[in-house]
Amino acid sequence: MQGWADGGIPTVFWISGFYFPQAFLTGALQNYARKHVIAIDTVAYGFENGFFECPIYKTLLRAGTLSTTGHSTNYVMTVELATHKPQAHWIKRGVALFCALDY
Repeated sequence: MQGWADGGIPTVFWISGFYFPQAFLTGALQNYARKHVIAIDTVAYGFENGFFECPIYKTLLRAGTLSTTGHSTNYVMTVELATHKPQAHWIKRGVALFCALDY
């Protein structure tokens, strides 16, 4: 924390090291919206089109309880990964990203 105070906010974060990464990602969107004076509802993480939309989970279980937001407590977000195969190829194989292999 002292490093943040002395050198400013880091340019890279170890997202899988957070206990509740969804809150961190939401906070980053809120900070961006405040800085640019725009409504938080109009801000979202954007990735390039034409890629496999891959879900990120905290643990290998891929299951959690529904939170007040309506999302699983284990689901973090979706990212797009470059691929030459159709999305169905990866979905049939159950491809996902995980923050922790042993939890």
